[in-house]
Amino acid sequence: MGITKKKKKPKKKKITLRKVIESAKRSVIQSNDAQAVIQSALKGAQTAVKQAGGKKNIRAPRVLPVPSKVGGFLPFLVPMFAGLSAAGALAGGAGLYLKPYKKGLGIHLKPKNLK
Repeated sequence: MGITKKKKKPKKKKITLRKVIESAKRSVIQSNDAQAVIQSALKGAQTAVKQAGGKKNIRAPRVLPVPSKVGGFLPFLVPMFAGLSAAGALAGGAGLYLKPYKKGLGIHLKPKNLK
């Protein structure tokens, strides 16, 4: 009796997630109806996955690429100045209301002249 080896099945090539996205972009139909556009893109992506042989043959990157030109410097300035103005308001108004509170008189909306 001879020992026979199993024949190896040829491996299916794995495709990248980028190729699936490109095929979805190509299959998009131009329409004013958002639902029709989304369905056409999904159908294109599904056919690309089926041609690859299923989800297990899709190679997804560990880190998804994000466009570098998102936002910029201007959106960063708005919360920064909002935080600075809030901190300034707290620092400026805190002394007026903490002085009577420390002396045991309580906090009043219009504090009396205290020395």
